Amino acid sequence: MLVVGACTAVFGCCTPYLAAAHAAEGVTEEPSILFQRTCAGCHAGGGNILQPNSTLFAKDLDRNGMANVENIFQITYSGKGRMPGYGEKCAPRGQCTFGPRLSDSDIRALAEFVRLQADQGWTK
Repeated sequence: MLVVGACTAVFGCCTPYLAAAHAAEGVTEEPSILFQRTCAGCHAGGGNILQPNSTLFAKDLDRNGMANVENIFQITYSGKGRMPGYGEKCAPRGQCTFGPRLSDSDIRALAEFVRLQADQGWTK
């Protein structure tokens, strides 16, 4: 409980229920922190510095076929265009990140985080 409480107190971005659920699913890091470390270089605040018409805001996600968590999971896992894939079995190699790969649980948590933020307008 102390870890869950600390997550809520320090980051203000998760409820104890969500933190406990993510820990039970094998998520290694709070999704908001994982997003900052892995995605925010290009997608800070839900934007997209490489393709301004492909933001992580709901209208762009929906228009670009990323309307649900599963679609977001797939593109995060395998990558597309200039966006690298982060999945453990991402292929071909040139499409994948050169950095550390993420577990399926972490990618799913990221996809859920992105969709939730999109639905809330990336307010925080």
